[in-house]
Amino acid sequence: MSYRLLRRVITERTKPIVFWLGAGVSAWNGYPDWRDLARKLRKAFFDLTADFDNELALTLLDRDLPAFFQMCKDLNSALYFRSLTDSLSPRPLSPLYQRFVSKLAEIQPSHIITTNVDEMLEQSLGQIRVLQNTDISLCPELLHSDTSFIAKLHGSISSVASMVFTTKDYDVMRSDSQYLAAVKSVLISSAVVFLGYSVRDEYIFKLLQQTAGEQELFGTGPHFIVTANTSRAIPHIHRILYRTDRYGDHRGAVRVFDVMQQSICVETATRSLNAVRKADTKTIDASRNQKTAYYISDFKPPGTWNTEESATFTGSDGTFGKFTSGLGFSNDELPTSESTAMHDFTVGLICFDRIYLQLVSLPSLFSIVKEDLFREIIEADVLRFVHTVQIPAVIHQPDETFGVLSLLLLGGSSARSADLQPGETIPEISVREMLDRQISPAKGKEREGLEFIEKIEKTVHRFRYADHDAIRFEITDALLMPHITRLLGISDAIPPTKVPLWLMFPYLRMAHLVHTGGICSKLGIQAAKVPFGGTQLISAAFGIQLASEWAERVASYGLSGRFDTNLGAYVLQQPQIIRKILKFRNSSEGERFRREVEQALLREEGAEFNASVDAGLKRNISSDILQKGRNKFLSLMTEHANITPIPAVWADRQLSDDSTVSWRRKSHRMLLQLCKTRGISKNDPCLCGSGDKLRLCCLRPLAS
Repeated sequence: MSYRLLRRVITERTKPIVFWLGAGVSAWNGYPDWRDLARKLRKAFFDLTADFDNELALTLLDRDLPAFFQMCKDLNSALYFRSLTDSLSPRPLSPLYQRFVSKLAEIQPSHIITTNVDEMLEQSLGQIRVLQNTDISLCPELLHSDTSFIAKLHGSISSVASMVFTTKDYDVMRSDSQYLAAVKSVLISSAVVFLGYSVRDEYIFKLLQQTAGEQELFGTGPHFIVTANTSRAIPHIHRILYRTDRYGDHRGAVRVFDVMQQSICVETATRSLNAVRKADTKTIDASRNQKTAYYISDFKPPGTWNTEESATFTGSDGTFGKFTSGLGFSNDELPTSESTAMHDFTVGLICFDRIYLQLVSLPSLFSIVKEDLFREIIEADVLRFVHTVQIPAVIHQPDETFGVLSLLLLGGSSARSADLQPGETIPEISVREMLDRQISPAKGKEREGLEFIEKIEKTVHRFRYADHDAIRFEITDALLMPHITRLLGISDAIPPTKVPLWLMFPYLRMAHLVHTGGICSKLGIQAAKVPFGGTQLISAAFGIQLASEWAERVASYGLSGRFDTNLGAYVLQQPQIIRKILKFRNSSEGERFRREVEQALLREEGAEFNASVDAGLKRNISSDILQKGRNKFLSLMTEHANITPIPAVWADRQLSDDSTVSWRRKSHRMLLQLCKTRGISKNDPCLCGSGDKLRLCCLRPLAS
């Protein structure tokens, strides 16, 4: 949520952004923080000064750093300044600091406030106005005029007398009313992003809070702190979290600039997350939708299926490229080769008023239930189809390391770019053309067949993102969450706006889940079934709490009297069971059954992602409703329908974090293969461009 709020501030331009940089930033270039600097100073004085009170120094190091610096300065000011100068003098830029500076330079105008006294920042950024602590009162004026600046709150190493470290230095600062007023004005009038900071431990804030309460000091904000601390909340400041378990140098904090740069490049003035799903589809007011609905996002019956597609293309400028779409699952990533398609479909029939499938899944369902039963399902007004005219894909150039995630438009039969006139766009494939590609009337029954196709056409809802960048924005939000980067094996050096080719399928799977969320939100669908592995990613990315009961288990009980039944096996062996389920749906017990499911879903309304993952339900379907539903269903069964319980295969499948281990293994192999073709060994610089060795960079999170 903090990333979304920060993006909103940028895209809506409600307040100027100010970067408040602390010692953690200079640490990226090898500079000591305050406490380490004090320890070095203590050692120098202990070695070189005879009357140095080491016991008092150790006490002050733990309790009062300004008093310790004051003690050293009073004892020997020449040694004090020389020691500070030696520790904070210019030094070569580290790869991580270079990356930080290059990202910071992309944010224009750059409004920077820092308590760091080293001068690497101003030297690296070049032409930018630098305000010493005697000129801080100019900050509000420069902020208002959108002028880039660096404000040195604690002075600079090139002017040792200006540096603020000691108790007396802070006393002088405290007495400067213009200085304090300027700093407070910045906090009140801007949105501040604290980086490399521990706000609670900074003496400047302790000083400011002596003259203002916390609410008065920070104003209305919003302010943000980029931190790895997950346990310590700071009032009035939103936390943007990153991880340090793989890289202890806090490099994950730099990723905040990728999000900001992406937001700045947005052409429209407002692009908040809640506005990006402007799908141009059949008008459905979800708030008035009185029917419960269940969306099966990936319907694949038993058999061999192609889970990815790749093709090359030639751009209008003559350049070649390649795109890849699909989920890209391989056998070693799946725990079983069994299909859940008919199990999921049967769950929908028993527990929900409507079932939604992708329109491309129509032939698959038709091939299982055959024509007569398929007609009955359509006539029963149970089934709906979603025609998505865009598909997520990764597009990249030959020999490139990264690609971009985009939405490809599905063109109609006349969609040939070579035939287009200047200014024309490729026409999308229509619902009718898609239907004509998949089914056709039998010979001699053309009229009847065309009438039925027209009836199917009325059940189809078209879905399209009006904003082409929408899906990328939502995926970026997910990829920046520490839990997601761990699950997918993403290095902190990878910008979230780019797709490493060895991670293209995890990214496409995330895109599938985001796409599912968009469809459910627009069409008012209360529950969704997502592919293998999706549960954990949705839980991590959208804050869903997995429920303790599942609609599929409730449906299992209604059909067999057991909570561990594979419904799909029944239907595949005896498709006529579906006809009995349709009759059960029309009974009073069937209706009550679905209303109980509806009430359980309504009690889950708090989730951001309005699809209840895997149709998760609390244990609140009453036993009375369950038993009556089962009794009614059994009374409808004939002697030809054998309902002997079958051992569980998919029921109650709460996937753990380990479910994505196989994803990381596949990505690990793809990365090694890519490196092999380019002659890169594990000890060579990583091909992502971070400057670190491959084994310590992108290979490392995939090996865990």
